[in-house]
Amino acid sequence: MLDRLRQTAHVSEELSLGSKLVGGRNNDVFEVLGAAEPLCIKLYSPQRIDNFSREVAMLAALHNWMPQNAPRLLAASHADAGILMSKLPGRPLVGSEVNDGVETQILDLFDTLYSIDVRGVELSEVLWSAQRMYERVTVMISDSVGVDVAAEWRRAAERSGIVDLLSTDVRRPCVGRGDPALDNILWDGFTAALVDFENGGRTDISHEVAEFLEHPQQRSLPSGFGTRLVSALLSSDDVPPLIASRWLLRSFWTVCLEGAASGPRLRRLADLEPIRGRQRW
Repeated sequence: MLDRLRQTAHVSEELSLGSKLVGGRNNDVFEVLGAAEPLCIKLYSPQRIDNFSREVAMLAALHNWMPQNAPRLLAASHADAGILMSKLPGRPLVGSEVNDGVETQILDLFDTLYSIDVRGVELSEVLWSAQRMYERVTVMISDSVGVDVAAEWRRAAERSGIVDLLSTDVRRPCVGRGDPALDNILWDGFTAALVDFENGGRTDISHEVAEFLEHPQQRSLPSGFGTRLVSALLSSDDVPPLIASRWLLRSFWTVCLEGAASGPRLRRLADLEPIRGRQRW
C-alpha cells in the first residue's frame, strides 16, 4: 500500500513505516521514513472510512489557501484507506503552553482559515453542523436520560429562539475543521499549524467558534482567551448564533461526560430566558 501511494505521489525513494505519532484518537498516523522530506501516513479505521473523502478534499483545498499551516496532500487511496501527506513540525498543543505569543499565532491561524472564500472551494458540509448536532443531542438525551427530559430540552430550545438561531439563514458560512480539539493544533515553538480534517468542510463561523470554546480541552486555556477569540473573529451579527451553538454544545458535553446522571444539569440548561438579541451568554 505504501509503495502504491509512493508511486502515485511520484516519490522516487523507497519508503517504510516509522513510529506511530501521538494523537490519532480515531485513526492511526505513522511517520514515513526514507523520503527527502518529512512525511506521514494516516490509516483510516473501517469505522471512520466514510470521512476519508472529506479529509482528502479539505487537504487539497487548504494547500491553496494556507500551505504553511496544513499538511500537503501527496497521495490518497480509498481502497487502502491511506493518505500520504507532509509531516509538519511540532507537537500537539496543550492549554498550559498557550502564552501571549502562542495565542496570537492561534488567532491568526483561525482568522486565515475562516477568511477562505467558501464559494471557491468544493467541500461537503462538516460532519456535525449546527442543525445536525441539534438532532444528535436530542437523541443522546433521549437515550441516556429519557424522552421526557429530551422533550423538555427541545421545548426550551424552541421557546428561547435557539432553534431559529441554528438555521443556516442567520449564520455566516466558512470553511471549518469540524473538530475543535486543541491537540489538533501543532506548535513547534515558532509556528502553529492545523491537522486532522476528517470532520471538516463547509460550516458557519459561529458554530466553529462555539465548538472550540465548549470543548473540554479548552478549559486549560488562559482566562480571557475565549473573549479575545470572539472579539477577533466574530461580528455582532455572529453573536446570537454563537450563543445558540454554545448552549447546544454545552448540552452535548454534559451528556457525553455525565451520561444518565446529566438530567439535573440539562434541566438547568432548559430553564432559559429568550436569548435573541442578547450579547452575552
